[in-house]
This record gives sequence, C-alpha cells and structure tokens, in this order.
Amino acid sequence: IVAGTPYSADALIAKLLRWVVDRVAEAEGGPAAGIAVTHPANWGTYKLDLLRQAIRIADLDNVATLSEPEAAAIHYASQSRVETGAVALYKVLADCPRQIVGFAYPRDLIWLGAQGEHPMNAQAIKPTRLRCLGVATLHRLAAQDPALGFKLYEAVARELAATRDLMLTTGQRSATERVVSFLLAFSRRAERNGQDPSDFELPMTRTDIGDFLGLTIETVSRTFTKLKTHGLI
Repeated sequence: IVAGTPYSADALIAKLLRWVVDRVAEAEGGPAAGIAVTHPANWGTYKLDLLRQAIRIADLDNVATLSEPEAAAIHYASQSRVETGAVALYKVLADCPRQIVGFAYPRDLIWLGAQGEHPMNAQAIKPTRLRCLGVATLHRLAAQDPALGFKLYEAVARELAATRDLMLTTGQRSATERVVSFLLAFSRRAERNGQDPSDFELPMTRTDIGDFLGLTIETVSRTFTKLKTHGLI
C-alpha cells in the first residue's frame, strides 16, 4: 500500500521503472536507445517472471534483463579489455621459439581461442592491467544486446584483417617493407584514437618486433638504423 492505494508487487515495480526511465529521459534530453534492468544473481523463476511482467506493465521497449554480476562484467568489458599496458599474442611452434601474431593495447579484446580450445598465449610486454569476462556470459549478453554483438563483430573483423596483413607482410615483403608496414600500422592506430600519428610509443622490444615480422633482432636493428639515417624516423 502506497499513499493508501494497494499495489501488486509487479505493478509497484512497473511504476518505479517508468518513473526512473522518464526522469533519465528528461535529464538526457530524449529517450534511451536501450535499457538494461539488473536483478540479484540469486533470483529464481518467480521473481524473474514478476520483473518481466513489471517491464511489460511499464510499457518499456528494448529492455535487456541481466544479473548484477553480469551487468558489472559487461560494463567493465565495454569500457576496456586491456585497461593499461600492452600484451603480445603468440603461438609456440615446433621449429622456432615463438611466433607473435599480434599485439593488444588498451580497449582491445584478447581472443585466445574458440570452442574451448586455446592455441594462443598472451604475455604482457609492459606493466599491464586486464579485465576478464567469461566467453559464455559474453555470448549470452551479445544475443540480448545487438549493439554489443556488433562491437564484437567489429573486433573480430579487425583481428582477421590484421592476420591477413601479417601473412602478406611475412610472405611477400622485404625486411624494410615489413618494418615500415609495422610502423604505419601504429601510426594509423594513433590517428584513429585521436593522437598524433607521427609520435607514438613502441612498447615492445626489438626481439618482439622480430618475432612478429619474422625477422632476426639484428635485421630489425639494421632496418631501424637505415630508416633513421634516411630521416624517415
């Protein structure tokens, strides 16, 4: 009973939801594109049914329901995957110590495998802080949130493009072309992030660069010296 008026549990929740959504819309200058309603992780079927009924009574559209731990996890994941630092992704091969297949930086997702297999390894190449999200949870949330699913698609598409470029780099290009392509990739990344494309940090060692480009450390050093001598870096 509120102010002398009796309400069922779902009707009272519906009024609260509607009030919150309306107040946020007023504060933000327009309706939300999507709404996430969280609930305690230990809620059973009965309470979840009440919550869904309340959402229907409140006449809310584009609503995803998540447990509180899941909501916290996806919030952190949407903010950053690699929070700070840098990570080398590599695979150990039979005929060489390792082959670096890529690097991950702040806001990047790290994909070590799929379908329960983890053929890739990850190693921090500078002081690094990460946040982790279970694959099963990520898949379920992506199914509920199309925007998140599209972000994951973009991440996979970028990773595939980088893998194809690495195949071309190590298979067809000279040592100088490989190093220049590597530096240009960093330049483009800096530009996408609103930073100076001509001034960026290389957090990895020359050995890391060689393992990525399929070059010896001596070749990497000579190539950097050549580029510096010609005034290109």
